[in-house]
Amino acid sequence: MKHFAATAKKSYLAIATVALFCLFLTACRSQKQATVQPEDNRTASADTLVNHYRTMDNDKLSPTLSMAEMTVGMWQLLDDGHTNVWFSPLSLALAMRTVADGAKGETQEQLRRVITDLDIQSSNQISIADALFIDPSVPLQANYVARCKARGAEMYQQTISAKRINQWASDHTNNKINHILDDPMPASIKMVIANAVYFYAQWADPFNERGTREDTFYLSSRAQEGEPYVMVPLMRKSDHFSYARTDDAQILTLPYEEDDKGHLFGMTIVLPREGLSASDLLAHLTAEQLNHWFDKQYYERVILRVPKIKMSYNRSLTDDLRAMGITLPFTPAADFSGMSNTPLCIDMVKQSAFLDMNERGTEAAAVTVATMRLGAAPHQEPPVNMTVNRPYLLMLHDRKNHIPVFVGIIHTPKQ
Repeated sequence: MKHFAATAKKSYLAIATVALFCLFLTACRSQKQATVQPEDNRTASADTLVNHYRTMDNDKLSPTLSMAEMTVGMWQLLDDGHTNVWFSPLSLALAMRTVADGAKGETQEQLRRVITDLDIQSSNQISIADALFIDPSVPLQANYVARCKARGAEMYQQTISAKRINQWASDHTNNKINHILDDPMPASIKMVIANAVYFYAQWADPFNERGTREDTFYLSSRAQEGEPYVMVPLMRKSDHFSYARTDDAQILTLPYEEDDKGHLFGMTIVLPREGLSASDLLAHLTAEQLNHWFDKQYYERVILRVPKIKMSYNRSLTDDLRAMGITLPFTPAADFSGMSNTPLCIDMVKQSAFLDMNERGTEAAAVTVATMRLGAAPHQEPPVNMTVNRPYLLMLHDRKNHIPVFVGIIHTPKQ
């Protein structure tokens, strides 16, 4: 796989992570204004169709790649060796699933590489929302509308407005992402598909704020005198953690409190061995190795030092998706006839993200918008030291099912 070149009110208690992903869908070919009828079930009521798709468990669109494979592929493409990355593969996969539901043929086949058939139930820690903003000139197929509504998507048939979409993003991310698009929107933009993932949780055992100290963070793979560095606040804790050590890295998972739906989320920190850069570790990562990082963990007493971090991340994902072989959906030859008889194609994909990691917990959000144009027993030996004082990888994930919600690579906590 290298293979691919309940909303928190007290944000001071949180680590914040926000990703905003925009997929711009544009009218691609000459259009005739027309009233579009449903592809089938033409006489069925909207409620009947919605109930039909809610109960059809076998009607899911199957992904070509596992979430681990898709995550690793995108993660590798996003890293440039020096810029911090914080990205939500879950938000991307959910938004693209909504797009793929309206695609046919080879267009849908390509989009299946970056979708998921996995769902995480919303809880007091994580909420997931979907919305479609549709220009009144683009009637949608009734079956497509039913599929979207069956997943709980909000539908807005109105003139496309960046202000309205930005407000939706802000409302669904606890105001962590409040701007993604600019007005005036191009006249060619006929539809915006949005997904928001918002996460807020405290650590199962918070760090003691009095233990946080300014310390050295080296900007190279070697924590040695003479290497470039910055001074950052390092949080400290000595405890038993889920931990593993491989030839190439130390891996440790910080758990969050269990939520009201029984989810168990965790933040996994991957520190490459000294002399191996985080970028090189990521470049050679496979989906199998990613899963092994979780499977090999056992309870070990560790003295952990890890940076507090606050960062923003913005990137157009259009070229990255093309690099993964998703090319046809961006061209006039795209087939989105399952969505509308109006010829459509994807114009742009964009993600904006934010991370604020501190002693008490984590707040995370992701918004995806698509616009269419026209273990072992505890160790009794002395504790292991894990000092995260050089570039490292981060993963916020569902610990039961290993679903990646956010992933990142941190080259410097002060970027």
